Amino acid sequence: MQVVVAVSDDEGERLAQEYCLRYVRTENRPLGAKHNAAMALARALDPDAVMILPSDDFIHPRYLEAVEASDADYIFPASCGYYDAATRRACLMRWGGGDTLLYGAGRVVSRKVLRAVPELWTPGRLKGLDQDSHCTIRAAGFDATAIDVPEGVCLTDIKTGENLWGYDIIAHRASSVDAQAVMAHVSAAIW
Repeated sequence: MQVVVAVSDDEGERLAQEYCLRYVRTENRPLGAKHNAAMALARALDPDAVMILPSDDFIHPRYLEAVEASDADYIFPASCGYYDAATRRACLMRWGGGDTLLYGAGRVVSRKVLRAVPELWTPGRLKGLDQDSHCTIRAAGFDATAIDVPEGVCLTDIKTGENLWGYDIIAHRASSVDAQAVMAHVSAAIW
């Protein structure tokens, strides 16, 4: 497994080097171009599949196991937890399929998708990247297969004051839950 990141500043580059991550340095805006730059680096490795995962999200190990066992070309996590670091509130979203996304982290695209779709994101986009790439993948003929975990959530998104979409924007579309429900697979040192 290789981790590939796009960094936009000296601190990001330092961290990528410290943790021996493959990285590309690029501007943070527009985000579509930044995401495509990271994906180009991943494509160069000719992987079987790529997981799209922002740096503030934590994958449940069982979700990763289920993804590795699947032969689907486009995988979507059926559950996503959100944790607000400032208030310690938590909420949960579940994806029921279809063309409308509530979240996009944790999606996995196969080599077949990568070959069929030259750029997953519209380069000039600043927001709405998840929906944008989802529609691009679907338009290429790939349906998303939802995978869930038996306990907990597939992934958890940690919300801080730096997020593009803050907790309060997301919480109204989600179900409130106890923080433990979405943080059980995340290191206690983080929360």
